[in-house]
Amino acid sequence: MSREPGVSRVERVFRNARAAAGGPLADLAVGGGRFLAVTPAAGAPAGPPGDAGHPPIEEVNLEGRVVLPGFIESHIHLDKAFLEERRPNLSGTLRDAIAITLELKRAVTKEDIRQRSERALRLLLRHGTTRARLQVEVDPIVRLRGMEAALELREAWRGRFGLQLVVFPQEGIEQQPGTEGLMREAMRMGGDAVGGVPYNDTDPERHLDIVFKLAGESGKGVDLHLDFTDDPGDRRIESVCRRTLAAGLQGRVAVGHLTSLGAMDEGTIARIAGLIAEAGIHVLPLPATDLFLCGRGPVPPRHRSLTPVKALLRAGANVSIASNNIRNAFTPSGRGDLCSPPTPPRCWGWRIATASPPARTPTSPSSTPRTTTTSSSTSPRSAGSSRPGGSSWRICGRRGGGRGCRGVSPYAPEKNTRKGNPPPRQAVGSGRAWAISPGVMART
Repeated sequence: MSREPGVSRVERVFRNARAAAGGPLADLAVGGGRFLAVTPAAGAPAGPPGDAGHPPIEEVNLEGRVVLPGFIESHIHLDKAFLEERRPNLSGTLRDAIAITLELKRAVTKEDIRQRSERALRLLLRHGTTRARLQVEVDPIVRLRGMEAALELREAWRGRFGLQLVVFPQEGIEQQPGTEGLMREAMRMGGDAVGGVPYNDTDPERHLDIVFKLAGESGKGVDLHLDFTDDPGDRRIESVCRRTLAAGLQGRVAVGHLTSLGAMDEGTIARIAGLIAEAGIHVLPLPATDLFLCGRGPVPPRHRSLTPVKALLRAGANVSIASNNIRNAFTPSGRGDLCSPPTPPRCWGWRIATASPPARTPTSPSSTPRTTTTSSSTSPRSAGSSRPGGSSWRICGRRGGGRGCRGVSPYAPEKNTRKGNPPPRQAVGSGRAWAISPGVMART
């Protein structure tokens, strides 16, 4: 392995890594906070004895484990994390989830929000996630406490974890007077996108008017909770597509849930999926929440209360799977693991990495290869970035010494990171191990 003059000295070598399904073993050399080179196994330089000026190279044997770009959590509510410990949602309905959260938020403080958020961030990092887009609630009840806590977190975790902040009006805008002004202030404070939830307001179209207006004023994108029902008649997504094109926001609008699309007939799904792709809208399935809260009517739906991911992918839309919540009234389970989180009791056997890609049919060998992609390579686009995990896909030499983040899975075949139930991993950022779990990596 050769390096150009001025390139950092190798400080650490991860040996016997596997970067692709069925691919050969490789060694990854790290120095100066960057992945400097990838060579065939045993091709990276061995660790010298070291001296006062040059400490010995550390070597870590991955024993054939898969190395992936750091996952990106493209939709999560850290300010509501772990509220299930205070009051669970026993009915499992969206209506009660909103009501319970509204009641609990009256008593939260900025310190409380920050403590629970950091607890969740540690879980995410432990399981290989290195960037996240946070939905931060802003309204006359919690006011700007969540935003203040999120801004402090973003600064405190800088260099370990990248955070984007969506200014989110959970209680609606017009049905909570004063919310619009608070959202405008939150965007000035450092919001990265304008959030919205039109189904929880007095007039959904007026709600969208305000959201897109704020996006225009701030020069930011839009991130919506949308069409979260089993009713095929809920098609607010068509209005969002039109507004996105009219505002010139292609590629800068994301929608979460979109479960009603999965209840429509195949022809309608294909037509709307085409509109979504044309508008460059990113779709974020939130299966742990969607499967828990939907399908609660007197007659079970014939579909799985999930957006039709395969149809969206066929149309050319970008799709990124996300957790949404960790242990609250909307999602009573979760451990911050995008590969294999526990799912609600109603849906045992489903996991975030396997529930969404097939959407309307059971997981098959032909569909599972998409799942790691939805956690790493497609998520950056949803979060407004072109680089997965804060680093380049090209991690060797001058073409992109990848700063940032790699997650290590314990399985040699890449497909087993989705089909199995892997134990916790090690997360590596800027060449350092930020989160280490016992039994995953053997040091030599």
